[in-house]
Amino acid sequence: MDEDWRYKYIATTLLKHAVQEAAGNVVFLHAAAEDTPKEMYEKLGFHEADRLYEYLSTDIGSLSCQ
Repeated sequence: MDEDWRYKYIATTLLKHAVQEAAGNVVFLHAAAEDTPKEMYEKLGFHEADRLYEYLSTDIGSLSCQ
């Protein structure tokens, strides 16, 4: 991340706007567990609901369907 853009409230502003647009609906925030601004999310009212494990294969031909 470019340090010149940190602490300018850009992410906070965008996230607040997204939540306002979703007014009345449940909002799920999917974020990487090891590299996220958790304090920002908590200040905005989010809390950890679950941990999700994701798996990725970039070579579908190598997958075995047995």
